[in-house]
Amino acid sequence: MSVYGYIFLDPERKFLQPLEVQQRAIEEYALRHGLGLGELFVEQGISPRRYFAERAQAQQLLGKCQGGDAILAARVDVLFCRANDGLRLIARLARLDCSLHVAELDGDIVRLGARQLVVSRGIAEQVLTLLTALSRREREGQGELIRRAKRSRREAGMYLGGPVPFGWRVGEAGGLERDVAQQRIIGEIIKLRQDRWSYRDIARMLLERHGVRFSHEGVRRLLGQQEERERRCERRRKPLQVEAVRPGLETHVELRPVPHPMPKG
Repeated sequence: MSVYGYIFLDPERKFLQPLEVQQRAIEEYALRHGLGLGELFVEQGISPRRYFAERAQAQQLLGKCQGGDAILAARVDVLFCRANDGLRLIARLARLDCSLHVAELDGDIVRLGARQLVVSRGIAEQVLTLLTALSRREREGQGELIRRAKRSRREAGMYLGGPVPFGWRVGEAGGLERDVAQQRIIGEIIKLRQDRWSYRDIARMLLERHGVRFSHEGVRRLLGQQEERERRCERRRKPLQVEAVRPGLETHVELRPVPHPMPKG
């Protein structure tokens, strides 16, 4: 059985503990639990937001781990950048039959343990449950932020990607602007539809007059999408409504003639 220590040094030196503090915590934990500490892996110059398996020293460490080996770290935040990173690392070490000890939690967060001849579930199950809940919350939060951002951009008339709709183009500010030539064609389609032409006849006339190919379903969808975009533009342009003055609250102004001095005889 080999026991490895893992230390992470924050390149900005703002959040994580210095090397001496982490090393002392690992050595004291190993001594307290009777673990013979071997090689120390010191990670530095890498963003703490990078996943554990993507870090250079962590990759070497995982490459050396075999069944029954143990990894020691001072704190949880030197190991995981987010909850799903922790779940991945715990699952990987469990497949390797390795343990992961965290000094600040005073236990192995991967495997169930036996303490003082009394079978104990330790902290592994609680940590796994906590990380699973946090991971789910992170995904929900990220999804909600993405939906809000898209909704806000859509309401502002911004282009969200995908095919640019017929009659519009992407402006310099990133929003959809009317394409004058294509809008004329759309106006012609609207006029033909008002004159009771069928969608198939309109599609045929578009091809003959403008060389624009639409199916009859495409013409129908185009008209529906155009109406929806016009409504959105109208909502953005809608002026503020001035609230009417309630009866009895009108302001009356009494006008009186201003006296002028009479010229002297």
